[in-house]
Amino acid sequence: MLVQDVTKVDVALNIKSQAFLNGNKYAAISLNLKEPYQIEKKFREAITMLQGHVDCLILCHGAINNDSIFDTNMLEWDQMMNLNVRASFQLVSLSIPFLKLSKGCITILSSNAGKAPQPGSIIYSTSMAMVNMLIETTALEVAFFGIRVNGVAPGVTNTQARMKKDSIGLTEAQNRTFLLEAGIDVPLQNQLNQPSEVAKSILWLSSGDAAFITGEILTIDGGQSLTSNDYPDYLKVLAQSRGAGEGLGAQLIGKIQVKPVYNAQNFQ
Repeated sequence: MLVQDVTKVDVALNIKSQAFLNGNKYAAISLNLKEPYQIEKKFREAITMLQGHVDCLILCHGAINNDSIFDTNMLEWDQMMNLNVRASFQLVSLSIPFLKLSKGCITILSSNAGKAPQPGSIIYSTSMAMVNMLIETTALEVAFFGIRVNGVAPGVTNTQARMKKDSIGLTEAQNRTFLLEAGIDVPLQNQLNQPSEVAKSILWLSSGDAAFITGEILTIDGGQSLTSNDYPDYLKVLAQSRGAGEGLGAQLIGKIQVKPVYNAQNFQ
Protein backbone atom coordinates (compact mmCIF):
# COMPACT_ATOMS: atom_id res chain seq x y z
CA MET A 1 0.00 0.00 0.00
CA LEU A 2 1.30 3.45 -0.97
CA VAL A 3 -0.23 6.00 1.43
CA GLN A 4 -0.69 9.54 0.08
CA ASP A 5 -2.41 11.09 3.12
CA VAL A 6 -0.08 11.27 6.14
CA THR A 7 -3.14 11.11 8.42
CA LYS A 8 -3.75 7.58 7.10
CA VAL A 9 -0.30 6.23 8.00
CA ASP A 10 -1.43 5.01 11.43
CA VAL A 11 -4.42 3.29 9.81
CA ALA A 12 -2.13 1.61 7.28
CA LEU A 13 0.26 0.43 9.98
CA ASN A 14 -2.64 -0.99 11.99
CA ILE A 15 -3.81 -2.92 8.92
CA LYS A 16 -0.26 -4.18 8.49
CA SER A 17 -0.24 -5.50 12.06
CA GLN A 18 -3.59 -7.24 11.60
CA ALA A 19 -2.45 -8.76 8.30
CA PHE A 20 0.69 -10.12 9.95
CA LEU A 21 -1.35 -11.73 12.72
CA ASN A 22 -3.48 -13.42 10.05
CA GLY A 23 -0.41 -14.76 8.30
CA ASN A 24 -0.51 -12.27 5.41
CA LYS A 25 2.23 -9.96 4.13
CA TYR A 26 1.55 -6.24 4.02
CA ALA A 27 3.71 -3.18 3.34
CA ALA A 28 2.80 0.47 3.91
CA ILE A 29 4.77 3.35 2.39
CA SER A 30 4.03 7.07 2.75
CA LEU A 31 4.69 9.41 -0.17
CA ASN A 32 3.77 12.73 -1.77
CA LEU A 33 1.89 12.03 -4.99
CA LYS A 34 2.50 15.57 -6.20
CA GLU A 35 6.21 14.74 -6.61
CA PRO A 36 6.86 12.63 -9.75
CA TYR A 37 10.37 11.58 -8.65
CA GLN A 38 9.09 10.43 -5.26
CA ILE A 39 6.31 8.42 -6.92
CA GLU A 40 8.75 6.35 -8.96
CA LYS A 41 11.14 5.92 -6.04
CA LYS A 42 8.43 4.74 -3.63
CA PHE A 43 6.87 2.53 -6.28
CA ARG A 44 10.20 0.76 -6.75
CA GLU A 45 10.43 0.28 -2.99
CA ALA A 46 6.98 -1.30 -2.94
CA ILE A 47 7.86 -3.58 -5.86
CA THR A 48 10.97 -4.74 -4.02
CA MET A 49 8.87 -5.56 -0.95
CA LEU A 50 6.46 -7.49 -3.17
CA GLN A 51 9.37 -9.33 -4.79
CA GLY A 52 8.36 -8.06 -8.21
CA HIS A 53 4.87 -9.58 -8.18
CA VAL A 54 1.79 -7.37 -8.66
CA ASP A 55 -1.73 -8.77 -9.03
CA CYS A 56 -3.67 -5.53 -8.91
CA LEU A 57 -3.10 -1.78 -8.77
CA ILE A 58 -5.82 0.14 -6.93
CA LEU A 59 -5.63 3.94 -6.98
CA CYS A 60 -7.74 5.74 -4.37
CA HIS A 61 -6.13 9.17 -4.16
CA GLY A 62 -7.27 12.64 -5.18
CA ALA A 63 -8.33 16.09 -4.03
CA ILE A 64 -11.47 18.20 -4.40
CA ASN A 65 -11.59 21.82 -5.55
CA ASN A 66 -14.73 23.96 -5.48
CA ASP A 67 -13.77 26.85 -7.76
CA SER A 68 -15.38 28.05 -10.98
CA ILE A 69 -13.67 29.37 -14.11
CA PHE A 70 -14.11 32.86 -12.64
CA ASP A 71 -12.16 32.37 -9.42
CA THR A 72 -9.53 29.72 -10.06
CA ASN A 73 -5.92 30.17 -11.12
CA MET A 74 -3.19 28.26 -12.91
CA LEU A 75 -1.43 27.25 -9.69
CA GLU A 76 -4.57 25.49 -8.44
CA TRP A 77 -5.02 23.94 -11.89
CA ASP A 78 -1.48 22.54 -11.95
CA GLN A 79 -1.67 21.20 -8.39
CA MET A 80 -4.98 19.43 -9.03
CA MET A 81 -3.86 17.98 -12.34
CA ASN A 82 -0.57 16.76 -10.89
CA LEU A 83 -2.34 14.92 -8.08
CA ASN A 84 -5.51 13.68 -9.75
CA VAL A 85 -4.24 12.98 -13.27
CA ARG A 86 -0.47 12.91 -13.61
CA ALA A 87 0.09 10.74 -10.52
CA SER A 88 -2.52 8.26 -11.76
CA PHE A 89 -0.95 8.10 -15.22
CA GLN A 90 2.53 7.64 -13.75
CA LEU A 91 1.49 4.83 -11.40
CA VAL A 92 -0.43 3.06 -14.15
CA SER A 93 2.57 3.30 -16.49
CA LEU A 94 4.96 1.97 -13.84
CA SER A 95 2.71 -0.98 -13.04
CA ILE A 96 2.10 -2.24 -16.59
CA PRO A 97 5.33 -4.29 -16.97
CA PHE A 98 4.54 -6.20 -13.77
CA LEU A 99 0.85 -6.66 -14.59
CA LYS A 100 1.81 -8.15 -17.96
CA LEU A 101 3.46 -10.99 -16.09
CA SER A 102 0.54 -11.62 -13.73
CA LYS A 103 -2.26 -10.70 -16.17
CA GLY A 104 -3.59 -8.59 -13.34
CA CYS A 105 -5.86 -5.59 -13.16
CA ILE A 106 -6.06 -1.88 -12.39
CA THR A 107 -8.96 -0.23 -10.56
CA ILE A 108 -9.05 3.55 -10.25
CA LEU A 109 -11.28 5.70 -8.05
CA SER A 110 -12.85 8.42 -10.18
CA SER A 111 -16.06 10.44 -9.63
CA ASN A 112 -19.46 10.99 -11.20
CA ALA A 113 -18.24 14.58 -11.60
CA GLY A 114 -16.17 13.29 -14.51
CA LYS A 115 -19.25 12.07 -16.37
CA ALA A 116 -21.30 15.27 -16.40
CA PRO A 117 -20.38 18.96 -16.01
CA GLN A 118 -20.83 20.35 -12.51
CA PRO A 119 -20.64 24.15 -12.30
CA GLY A 120 -18.47 25.36 -9.46
CA SER A 121 -15.90 22.59 -9.71
CA ILE A 122 -14.29 23.09 -13.10
CA ILE A 123 -10.82 21.81 -12.22
CA TYR A 124 -12.03 18.76 -10.30
CA SER A 125 -14.63 17.80 -12.91
CA THR A 126 -12.10 18.20 -15.73
CA SER A 127 -9.51 16.11 -13.88
CA MET A 128 -12.03 13.33 -13.27
CA ALA A 129 -13.06 13.33 -16.94
CA MET A 130 -9.37 12.91 -17.79
CA VAL A 131 -9.08 10.03 -15.32
CA ASN A 132 -12.11 8.37 -16.93
CA MET A 133 -10.51 8.59 -20.37
CA LEU A 134 -7.25 7.26 -18.90
CA ILE A 135 -9.19 4.24 -17.64
CA GLU A 136 -10.96 3.55 -20.93
CA THR A 137 -8.00 4.13 -23.24
CA THR A 138 -5.60 2.13 -21.09
CA ALA A 139 -8.14 -0.71 -20.99
CA LEU A 140 -8.03 -0.88 -24.79
CA GLU A 141 -4.27 -0.65 -25.03
CA VAL A 142 -3.46 -3.39 -22.51
CA ALA A 143 -6.34 -5.83 -23.09
CA PHE A 144 -4.13 -7.86 -25.46
CA PHE A 145 -1.88 -8.65 -22.49
CA GLY A 146 -4.79 -9.88 -20.37
CA ILE A 147 -4.78 -6.79 -18.13
CA ARG A 148 -8.14 -5.40 -17.04
CA VAL A 149 -8.61 -1.69 -16.27
CA ASN A 150 -11.77 -0.37 -14.60
CA GLY A 151 -12.93 2.55 -12.51
CA VAL A 152 -15.41 3.42 -9.80
CA ALA A 153 -17.24 6.75 -9.99
CA PRO A 154 -19.02 7.56 -6.71
CA GLY A 155 -21.13 10.59 -5.97
CA VAL A 156 -20.68 12.75 -2.87
CA THR A 157 -19.38 10.34 -0.24
CA ASN A 158 -19.50 10.63 3.53
CA THR A 159 -15.72 10.59 4.06
CA GLN A 160 -13.47 12.45 6.48
CA ALA A 161 -12.07 14.47 3.57
CA ARG A 162 -15.57 15.58 2.61
CA MET A 163 -16.25 16.62 6.19
CA LYS A 164 -13.12 18.81 6.28
CA LYS A 165 -14.69 22.02 5.05
CA ASP A 166 -11.37 23.85 4.78
CA SER A 167 -10.04 21.33 2.28
CA ILE A 168 -12.82 22.03 -0.22
CA GLY A 169 -12.99 25.81 0.10
CA LEU A 170 -16.35 26.07 1.88
CA THR A 171 -17.37 27.64 5.16
CA GLU A 172 -18.85 25.36 7.81
CA ALA A 173 -22.37 26.59 7.03
CA GLN A 174 -21.85 26.18 3.28
CA ASN A 175 -20.48 22.68 3.71
CA ARG A 176 -23.39 21.66 5.95
CA THR A 177 -25.90 22.99 3.40
CA PHE A 178 -24.06 21.30 0.54
CA LEU A 179 -24.07 17.91 2.25
CA LEU A 180 -27.76 18.22 3.14
CA GLU A 181 -28.73 19.11 -0.42
CA ALA A 182 -26.44 16.43 -1.85
CA GLY A 183 -28.22 13.80 0.23
CA ILE A 184 -31.65 15.06 -0.86
CA ASP A 185 -30.62 14.81 -4.52
CA VAL A 186 -29.94 11.05 -4.20
CA PRO A 187 -33.07 9.16 -5.36
CA LEU A 188 -32.09 5.93 -3.58
CA GLN A 189 -32.76 6.44 0.15
CA ASN A 190 -31.96 10.19 0.02
CA GLN A 191 -28.59 9.82 1.68
CA LEU A 192 -24.91 10.30 0.91
CA ASN A 193 -22.67 7.56 -0.40
CA GLN A 194 -21.01 5.50 2.28
CA PRO A 195 -17.29 4.60 1.93
CA SER A 196 -18.11 0.91 2.44
CA GLU A 197 -20.25 0.89 -0.73
CA VAL A 198 -17.36 2.29 -2.75
CA ALA A 199 -14.86 -0.14 -1.19
CA LYS A 200 -17.04 -3.17 -1.96
CA SER A 201 -17.33 -2.11 -5.59
CA ILE A 202 -13.57 -1.64 -5.91
CA LEU A 203 -12.95 -5.08 -4.41
CA TRP A 204 -15.46 -6.69 -6.77
CA LEU A 205 -13.98 -5.09 -9.90
CA SER A 206 -10.52 -6.15 -8.72
CA SER A 207 -11.57 -9.75 -8.11
CA GLY A 208 -11.92 -12.80 -10.31
CA ASP A 209 -15.70 -12.33 -10.27
CA ALA A 210 -15.19 -9.44 -12.72
CA ALA A 211 -12.72 -11.33 -14.92
CA PHE A 212 -14.49 -10.42 -18.17
CA ILE A 213 -15.05 -6.74 -17.37
CA THR A 214 -12.68 -4.04 -18.60
CA GLY A 215 -13.00 -0.39 -19.56
CA GLU A 216 -15.98 -0.06 -17.24
CA ILE A 217 -16.51 2.97 -15.00
CA LEU A 218 -19.04 1.90 -12.40
CA THR A 219 -21.20 4.74 -11.12
CA ILE A 220 -22.07 4.46 -7.43
CA ASP A 221 -24.25 7.40 -6.47
CA GLY A 222 -27.72 6.06 -5.67
CA GLY A 223 -29.05 7.37 -8.98
CA GLN A 224 -27.88 10.94 -8.37
CA SER A 225 -26.31 11.27 -11.82
CA LEU A 226 -29.63 10.27 -13.41
CA THR A 227 -31.41 13.31 -12.04
CA SER A 228 -31.74 16.81 -13.45
CA ASN A 229 -31.66 20.13 -11.62
CA ASP A 230 -35.43 19.80 -11.29
CA TYR A 231 -35.29 16.62 -9.19
CA PRO A 232 -35.81 18.41 -5.82
CA ASP A 233 -39.00 19.96 -7.25
CA TYR A 234 -40.15 16.51 -8.33
CA LEU A 235 -39.71 15.27 -4.76
CA LYS A 236 -41.79 18.16 -3.41
CA VAL A 237 -44.63 17.44 -5.83
CA LEU A 238 -44.43 13.71 -5.08
CA ALA A 239 -44.69 14.43 -1.36
CA GLN A 240 -47.72 16.66 -1.91
CA SER A 241 -49.44 13.89 -3.84
CA ARG A 242 -48.73 11.49 -0.95
CA GLY A 243 -46.80 9.23 -3.29
CA ALA A 244 -49.78 8.61 -5.58
CA GLY A 245 -47.97 10.13 -8.53
CA GLU A 246 -51.23 11.30 -10.18
CA GLY A 247 -50.79 14.32 -12.42
CA LEU A 248 -47.14 14.59 -11.56
CA GLY A 249 -46.17 15.89 -14.97
CA ALA A 250 -48.59 18.82 -14.93
CA GLN A 251 -47.81 19.66 -11.31
CA LEU A 252 -44.09 19.52 -11.95
CA ILE A 253 -44.28 21.82 -14.97
CA GLY A 254 -46.27 24.31 -12.92
CA LYS A 255 -43.80 24.05 -10.06
CA ILE A 256 -40.66 24.68 -12.09
CA GLN A 257 -39.97 28.27 -13.00
CA VAL A 258 -38.53 29.08 -16.41
CA LYS A 259 -34.87 29.90 -15.95
CA PRO A 260 -33.63 33.20 -17.45
CA VAL A 261 -31.41 33.18 -20.51
CA TYR A 262 -27.98 34.54 -19.63
CA ASN A 263 -25.95 36.70 -21.94
CA ALA A 264 -22.90 38.93 -21.68
CA GLN A 265 -24.94 41.81 -20.24
CA ASN A 266 -25.87 39.74 -17.18
CA PHE A 267 -22.23 39.60 -16.16
CA GLN A 268 -21.44 43.31 -16.50
